[in-house]
Amino acid sequence: MAGDRFAVGMVDHKGKTWKFTGDWAAGITSGGVDGLVGSTEDVTAQALSGHGQVVLSQRMVPIQGQLRFNCRATGKRDAGQVAADLRAAFSPMLGRENQLQVSSPLGVAEARVRLSGPIPDPVEDPSWDEEVVLGVQVPVVTDEGLWWLAEQSGTGLVTVTNKGDVPVPLKIRWQGAGGVVVMPSGARLTLPEVPAPRTIWLSREHSLAVRDDRGVMDRKLWKQLRAALPELVPAGASRRVTVPEGAEVMWREGVLDPWR
Repeated sequence: MAGDRFAVGMVDHKGKTWKFTGDWAAGITSGGVDGLVGSTEDVTAQALSGHGQVVLSQRMVPIQGQLRFNCRATGKRDAGQVAADLRAAFSPMLGRENQLQVSSPLGVAEARVRLSGPIPDPVEDPSWDEEVVLGVQVPVVTDEGLWWLAEQSGTGLVTVTNKGDVPVPLKIRWQGAGGVVVMPSGARLTLPEVPAPRTIWLSREHSLAVRDDRGVMDRKLWKQLRAALPELVPAGASRRVTVPEGAEVMWREGVLDPWR
């Protein structure tokens, strides 16, 4: 996949920001993104007629790919040190994923990536005449199998349009007096008064968690609101949500291919 049409960057698990296009020390090579496009796997059963199969559901499979970089000297670091720093930015461990970012016609898409195998030793690129440039190949995996677009939000009566490839879960963030939320299904959820902002994740995956802005679970409110029903916006569909004053609905679209 060519990298020259897209801006590519990363926030590593240590919090450092990398820019791999434009003025770079470690830069994506031309055509330096291999793979990193999602795919689905069918969950099937044999048809009752005995002919063919019935697709019961589809699941996202992990995305495998490889990033190819050129590393060159910058400031007091030579090309070898830049390559070493780049290698150190990646980890195979869960909980140490990096946030890979692509700016494309879809907007900014992000995927959490980690190493899927060893990084080979850097190789000097002989095509550079005036400076030492080292090539580094990094194999990565995205366990979620998706890229996520920038979060959107709205207040009052909100139409949530999902142009992505998977159903979109909703979040409601509120502060102050609370009030009644009218879900896409027509179900109603009453948000209690809170002294500081709280967010409820309306999905089974997050168990309808209620958290503060630091990400800390509010177990008292979770027990109070966990009877709420998860609400998803299907891929390719639009749904309406009404939230009270002081509240906003938030969502992110997931896509298989950020390069389109």
